[in-house]
Amino acid sequence: MTLSVLDLAMIVLPAAAYLDQYKKIHKSGDTGTFNPATCGVLLVCNIIRVFFWLARRFDTVLLYQSFVMIVAQLLLLELCVRVQHRRRRPSFQIKSLKDYTSAFWAWPHFSHYVAFCAALAGGLWLLHLMFGSSAAYADLVGAVALGIEATVPMPQAWNNYKRKSTFGLSWIVIMSWFGGDLFKIGYYIASGAPAQFTMCGFVQFSVDLIICYQIARYSVYTRIGSTASPVSTIKMGTSL
Repeated sequence: MTLSVLDLAMIVLPAAAYLDQYKKIHKSGDTGTFNPATCGVLLVCNIIRVFFWLARRFDTVLLYQSFVMIVAQLLLLELCVRVQHRRRRPSFQIKSLKDYTSAFWAWPHFSHYVAFCAALAGGLWLLHLMFGSSAAYADLVGAVALGIEATVPMPQAWNNYKRKSTFGLSWIVIMSWFGGDLFKIGYYIASGAPAQFTMCGFVQFSVDLIICYQIARYSVYTRIGSTASPVSTIKMGTSL
């Protein structure tokens, strides 16, 4: 199989978008506002996407994209766990299944996350052996994988809504989401990818539009007073 420049862009660029986040965390030694749950969402949906491909063979470019994203998110997650481990109390340990479940996705060691991903892949492999030939099963796996992936930008939109502010949110980041999701929709349609991919792209693109609207709407706070910031304006309003 010969990959075109467009194919390579589709494989690499979604994961490359997280390179800047990795560099910032590595340089500052702090995860800041980045939530490692984002890594979890992307790991789960891309692992499931691999088994979706096994059940319904679609464009291998999208399979390669999942593999690259899995590796990228594991690297980013390992860094987050390593950074957070320095601030975690030494007595915090996972000694039982109850500890493991109660501390879900806040585990102290990277090996716990790897074990979860391995267990997920193992369970999906067993399901594939039992139901892999079923078209209904393939549709269900695809819907679950892409349904989870579609939720990736939603926490940002919800956070903007709760704060009634987009202060500190980069237009460059949002426009990269906007352009990237639009590019993916076009690629999915042109390559004849399963409908789940296209629907996921439209959901993500819709959330991108919501965030762009929030930036335009909430930026009015920056015009209230020459020295008031969006955050301080909100605090003043809520205290009255």
